[in-house]
Amino acid sequence: MVYSSHGGNSSLLTFLSIFVALAIALTSTFAGQFAKSALTLDEKLFSAPYSMTYLNTLFMIPLYPIYLLIKKNFTQTTVKTVHKDAVKLLEDRKGSRYPNWTILIAGLIILAGWIAPNYIFVVSLKFISVSAATSINSLNAALVFIISIIWLKEAFSWFKACGVLLSIAGVVLVSMDSNFTGSITGVILVLSCALCIALYNTTFKKVFGDLTFSQVLFFLSLLGLTNLIFNTLPAVLMIYFDLDRIVWTAVPWTAIFANALLATLFNISVNFGIAILNPLVVSIGILMGIPISAAVDILLRDLQAGLTILIGGVLISLGFCLNTLPFDEWIGKRNSVVDKRKHQAV
Repeated sequence: MVYSSHGGNSSLLTFLSIFVALAIALTSTFAGQFAKSALTLDEKLFSAPYSMTYLNTLFMIPLYPIYLLIKKNFTQTTVKTVHKDAVKLLEDRKGSRYPNWTILIAGLIILAGWIAPNYIFVVSLKFISVSAATSINSLNAALVFIISIIWLKEAFSWFKACGVLLSIAGVVLVSMDSNFTGSITGVILVLSCALCIALYNTTFKKVFGDLTFSQVLFFLSLLGLTNLIFNTLPAVLMIYFDLDRIVWTAVPWTAIFANALLATLFNISVNFGIAILNPLVVSIGILMGIPISAAVDILLRDLQAGLTILIGGVLISLGFCLNTLPFDEWIGKRNSVVDKRKHQAV
């Protein structure tokens, strides 16, 4: 799908960008809030972060089939054409399909890389406020920059380097306010989550490069199937050995399914923003989620935000902006325009 920058399509693109940014902000905020509600309602009756992570991943299975149905019924594109593009995910650069054992091993590794940060984040919500977790977790953008320079050999950027420093300073300040943030255990868990996400994202970029929207949804559905086949037994064992505590008559089903649905919508919004619109839309959406989460915590959970929280939140937001917005690209384009005008003047 390609949008023109002229006329009605430009208005549609603007509307979609605003809609997706708001969707990312709201789904990330309320998915976290529902997860926290489920886990802190009564820990003696329900405390099952692994089972919640397992369920959330199952919700991704129908994404690709739904996408195929939408393409078939509302566009002129054939299912065969869409699927032909999607399965390129399983092919090497020469167009040959990877052996089944390679796909299996890769699937298990990717599943572990997906489950780990999501599980850690859900566990952290037992110890930390949602807004603090969201703020600290945005540090993953700074970690991606560091890992990308070391591993992917990407160009150094002073903007992103400053963003790293601001993010770290913001995390330190947020961590100092135990009344709003929670315990240091939660902070450490979210930092671990941010590191896992950064490693996952850079590894994904290294292996797959840039994917189309159909390939991303195909990937997420395959990930959900891998979770169903290989992660069901571990999830059952977690419940059996009481590592996940579940009293079935007291399960907060509303909060659990609301969290799973919103987490799925968040994943769709993020990947739609990256593949169809612009990664900038995703960055803005995640950034918008930080103050929205803080507002919800203050209004609905009666948390009091001190000066250190406010300053820390601002520093983290500024750091996130510097690490995700393409300042180097913008300045490069501006310099090119200036140079072009100088040549024209001569």
